[in-house]
Amino acid sequence: MDNNQPPQNPQQDPQPQTPAADPNRPRRPLIAIDTLFGREVKIETVDVPMLGPLFRRPRKQKIVNLSATMSGPPSPGPSHAPFDLDNMADHDRNRRANLPLGHPYRITLGKYHPNTLRIPALQSVRSLGHHAKAVKEGSCFEENTNWAAKTSCRERTSDICVDLSHGEVTYLCNRCHDKARQVVGRAVISIAKSLRAYACYICAITLDADRFANSQFNVWGLPLDALDGKPSISRGPPQPMTGCMCGTKLMDHTLCTPHRAHHFLEVRAKANALRAFVVATFGQMVCPFCNLNPGADTTNFLDQQGNPFPKVAYLCMACLGWVVADAATHPTIDAPSWDNARLLLELQQ
Repeated sequence: MDNNQPPQNPQQDPQPQTPAADPNRPRRPLIAIDTLFGREVKIETVDVPMLGPLFRRPRKQKIVNLSATMSGPPSPGPSHAPFDLDNMADHDRNRRANLPLGHPYRITLGKYHPNTLRIPALQSVRSLGHHAKAVKEGSCFEENTNWAAKTSCRERTSDICVDLSHGEVTYLCNRCHDKARQVVGRAVISIAKSLRAYACYICAITLDADRFANSQFNVWGLPLDALDGKPSISRGPPQPMTGCMCGTKLMDHTLCTPHRAHHFLEVRAKANALRAFVVATFGQMVCPFCNLNPGADTTNFLDQQGNPFPKVAYLCMACLGWVVADAATHPTIDAPSWDNARLLLELQQ
């Protein structure tokens, strides 16, 4: 044995190593709404132009997954769930639960609140950016009238569905877009008032920006700068049909038919579930602020002398946003925009 050789190190356990990424390894498939139709959709790389705050990447940034360009979180919900008894002080909650049957302020404990996580409807449809276009055209994926044959429109277009939950670009032509808007528009108008939980007269007339400041609400009807620097956001004047963005998103945003139908059903279901909870817990619809008095709609927005309330406010039970309006503006909210009114008139002809 050669003594000049350095002593060998004792055998050691090999260190675990991270395997190199296999370029040939199949990727997890992207899930798109088009799988509802039972067919595969070819994923294309497209160029997407910048659409204001909606896209935060350079112009013509090549992508495969469109949702990657729509940076920023989805529409947030408020900091607390409206009508949730957990927001009520323990002594107040217990006192009201022990009031005699028939008392207007009595509450019933143990009912399931349907939206304690404060998830707004239409969360995956951003308020900004009604429309999106891919620079590279594609074929419209909408099903034609012969749905059983599973054939699509195939009209060439650069318009795409703006729902963030798409795993890939989904093309939608103007004709199919307008046809879907006509069908959904009638339905939205028919349920618009049922989405609202009105504040009582006392809360409405004392309402100001400070009442919303730290609650992380989206509010329509306040000056745009009324909530600057606050968690809540002033969204400008009330929107057509619903006052909040629910009607505008369902009618004006470019959405594929499966998403448009899904979101309409979601809006209706969320509002109905929360209304059922309020009635079961409080015995009637009550003001979302004080949780005591009935809403102003119970008196048709008139005081004891028959004069209209100077201010009206309501919570959308679907998106959990607030709408504030004066006596002159409130009756006009239900009307659709001029373009939507034109589409609905064409449907009647």
